Amino acid sequence: MWGATAAVTKDDRGREGLFYDRLAPQLLCRTPRLLSREPGRIYLERLPTPRPLDAWTPADLLSGARMLALVHGRFWGLSALAEEHTWLPLDALPRSRPVALCHGDFGPGHLHMAEDGTKWVISWGRCHLGDPRSELSAYARRAARVRPRVTVDAIVASYLDVLRDRLDIDVDPSVFRL
Repeated sequence: MWGATAAVTKDDRGREGLFYDRLAPQLLCRTPRLLSREPGRIYLERLPTPRPLDAWTPADLLSGARMLALVHGRFWGLSALAEEHTWLPLDALPRSRPVALCHGDFGPGHLHMAEDGTKWVISWGRCHLGDPRSELSAYARRAARVRPRVTVDAIVASYLDVLRDRLDIDVDPSVFRL
């Protein structure tokens, strides 16, 4: 998919194109820029050649947890998002659980990291509103498969640090015990 042409062409069943058009510009992390959109197809900016996953360090994987916090934190608890973006599926969740914009398949394979360390979150076709704890848990398991020395506790701590310190979101750490 990341060849030598100026743009990346992707099939679009609707949700991914809407995400890049309407929500990506509001995120606090990098995503590929939407160049154009037509029925069934989107054209995204070409990103630099990615660093292979086997070259990622534990610090790279922890920065992925921080990026996930930026994704979740931007739309944390905003029920208005569901009302404004009716195309965005909403998971059925108990009221006691936090709700946030979720990527839907967040893992090291959907973090595009250039050789200089610049990162983008890619492949938003499964985005939805849901429980950020579920997505954080899935990321922690995937990250541990890439680098077993990365602990779940370190991933959760990196995630919570961003929510608290950068985004001023008060969360009970016990809610995020995975």
